[in-house]
Formats: sequence, C-alpha cells, structure tokens
Amino acid sequence: MINLIKNILQELQYTLGDTGEDYYSLLFKESEDYFIIAEYEPSELADFFTTPKTKSIIEYFQKEKEKNSAINKNTSLIILVKTESQAETLETHRNNIFNIEEDEYILRKYVVLYTQDGLDEIEGKNIAELNEIVKDVTRFSKYQAYDTRYDDEAYFLVMQLFVKLPPLSFTGYENDFESIRDRIDSSIGSSGVKLVQHILTTTSVDVKASRPALLEVQKDDFDKWLGSILEGVDNETL
Repeated sequence: MINLIKNILQELQYTLGDTGEDYYSLLFKESEDYFIIAEYEPSELADFFTTPKTKSIIEYFQKEKEKNSAINKNTSLIILVKTESQAETLETHRNNIFNIEEDEYILRKYVVLYTQDGLDEIEGKNIAELNEIVKDVTRFSKYQAYDTRYDDEAYFLVMQLFVKLPPLSFTGYENDFESIRDRIDSSIGSSGVKLVQHILTTTSVDVKASRPALLEVQKDDFDKWLGSILEGVDNETL
C-alpha cells in the first residue's frame, strides 16, 4: 500500500526522501507539502499516540523540522491500515480514527483503511485510472447506499484516497476540480470538512439520511457538486 501512495505522489512530482526506516516513507515538494506514509495494524489504532511506531515518526519529524522550518506546518501523516474488513474495523475503531484525525498536534493525520483484495484491484493504476473508477456510476450508487457501502472494497479505498490525500484531484467533470478535500475546505470551512469526511468514510452515517445537515453548510457553486453526491449521480453528470 505504501508503494501505491508513493506512485501517486511521484506522479504528482513529489520527491521520495530517505527516512532510514522500512515502515514509513517521506515524500515532499520542497517548501510546499511533506507526507510521511506509514503502515499500522488495526490493533495499533487504540493506542496510536503511545505506540513505539508513532513515537519514532514524531522523533523523526522533530529532527527534520530543525533542518527545514517549512516542514513544521506543511506535513501530514498518512496512516495506512490493512484489515480483513473495512466495515468491521470502522465499527470497532470509529472513535479512535476520529480522535486521531481530529488531533492536529504536531502533524495532520489521515487514516486510510484497505483490504488486500481492494489493493490488488487498484495497485499499479495511475491517477487518470483512479479517476475513472470514481466516475463509475454503478459503483458509486452502491457506495452511496448505507447497506452496500463497503461491499466494493476497491471503490471504498479509492474514495478514501480522494478525500484524505489532499494533492489528489478528481477530474471527472468538464472542468478540472481541485482536490476534493481542498474544494470542501474552501467552500464550507474546516467544520464542514470534518462533517463531510465523517459521512464519506464511516459506517455510522447514511449519505442520503445526512442530506439536511450537509445542505446547511453548502454555499456558492460547491452546492452543485455536493448536491449531486446527496441526490445521486446520473449518467449526464459524469
């Protein structure tokens, strides 16, 4: 899974750094964005902040920011968690994941859950091919439905990547869109970002049932995009 993220970021012209460790990697654009990518076990989510792995990553980050001040405010930790069932892991660790991502002390953090079958389906695909997966109306409809959201493990993984990997941009419409997360952020603010991310990536929220709450935070032209998510996407839109 680390290799998939590496390939995506390198396609976006990020440079691979040297961390000296096998279980996490650094990719960066000098003085812009820095990403530390690490693999975690589901069992490590409960005690994420006190695990030796997290402590080691933070120590590495602290040393690096002494060399380069730009790293201090522009670094995100992408936490990759391999699981047998995305739905079951979310059900068990929903609060842990939310607490990890809400905590912005030292590093911004994003948790991405994946299964081996889901990874096998998309491994080696470039960004354009990942966009094509997102645009699949049938797969999106299945993802949108509460009861079947996690049946398509590859699609759920791709949706997480577009929501939680800020540089990754969705270009499924006539005009290119900035990254989904940045688009949400610029349109509805940080509180809206957290709400939309929570709805898109947790088992406890039904997209359609959450429509009224989301519509309250829509504004400007973003409401067209978010409205299509909430109402259902038709073939003409994609």
